[in-house]
Amino acid sequence: MIYDALAPVLPAIARHFGGGTAGEAVAQATIAVATLGMGLAGLVAAALTLRFGFRRTMFAAWLLFGLFGTIGIVGLPAPALLASRFLLGLAGGALMAIAGIAVAARYAGNEAARAKMMGINLSVGPFTAIGFLFIAAALAEISWRTPFLMHAALGVIGMVLVANAELPPVPGADQSKPVSAWRAVVPAAPAYLVILAGLVVSNLFSVQIAFLLASRNLGDPGTVASILSTMLFALAATYMLFGSIHRRLGPGRTVMLGMAFFGVGALLCAGSHSLLSTAAGMICSGIAMGLTVGAAMTMIIDRCTPGGTPIALGLATTMIYLSGAIAPMIFVPLRPVVGYDGLYYLCSIAIAIGILAAVARRTLVSRRSALHRTGASAERA
Repeated sequence: MIYDALAPVLPAIARHFGGGTAGEAVAQATIAVATLGMGLAGLVAAALTLRFGFRRTMFAAWLLFGLFGTIGIVGLPAPALLASRFLLGLAGGALMAIAGIAVAARYAGNEAARAKMMGINLSVGPFTAIGFLFIAAALAEISWRTPFLMHAALGVIGMVLVANAELPPVPGADQSKPVSAWRAVVPAAPAYLVILAGLVVSNLFSVQIAFLLASRNLGDPGTVASILSTMLFALAATYMLFGSIHRRLGPGRTVMLGMAFFGVGALLCAGSHSLLSTAAGMICSGIAMGLTVGAAMTMIIDRCTPGGTPIALGLATTMIYLSGAIAPMIFVPLRPVVGYDGLYYLCSIAIAIGILAAVARRTLVSRRSALHRTGASAERA
């Protein structure tokens, strides 16, 4: 909801704060500072969960989510609005990290079930976001401020659910030196880089798309919500099917397939000004995000020790939302130089180069391995 409540009204927020580049910067900053808070929250949430357990940590996070998410309705000046969005991000990021830790804890030792449930857990966000987008668009007809009320409602629902939920023990909470769990995340370093790269690209489809549509005179809240909902539906469906896809392709091929979908999606969004082509591009981006994030999260759990799971998944949340804070720093300065369409074309080119480099590397490694096996066979003969 942190994205979805404001996505349909980002152009209106930009106009409220003066319009032009300055107003657009404030509007994008409402998302960027929230994602920065969500990133920092991942590590904090892991430590707090180890200390206080699932229930107390989640209940406090839902309370702060409702409070700081709603306060923007009073018409705060830009600095205060951005501060509240940062604190909202802290609460939201904590909730996401804790949910992943809980899934890993409940399905420890069952890799297939864990991958399936991780996908289902991740799918909850995009499925609910589809509804949130249209609720936000309807509320935006009253004022750009009214979508802030959605946070209060969700915060109350979250607190009620947590108070009555059956939650597993926290993995690693009984360790005498939990700081040693940091060593467990080192083998998962490639997965964190996948998350960072994939989610920076996804900003084109979750945030920049509203401004691309506005540049084509298609930026009304209803249109933005409809276009974003196509991406979210594809993302949710991909998460639901992720267990089967990951089992057949493995992590490396799943990541490369996801990045290829990002490239195709960017070309579709930039190559035609029709809403149909843009929707097709958004569907591709949803598939891409589901494949890359799902594969990376599974790699992280597989490569870290059980006691390191809270820290490892907390760091994953940090990387996910750090990318959201970094993306505007890349795209906002580039946009006046290359234009909105140019951002998407540059993304496609960079992805194509990256995939070709990855394929070349895999081919080289395979050939070296084959030569090594051939040499070893010859020596034995």
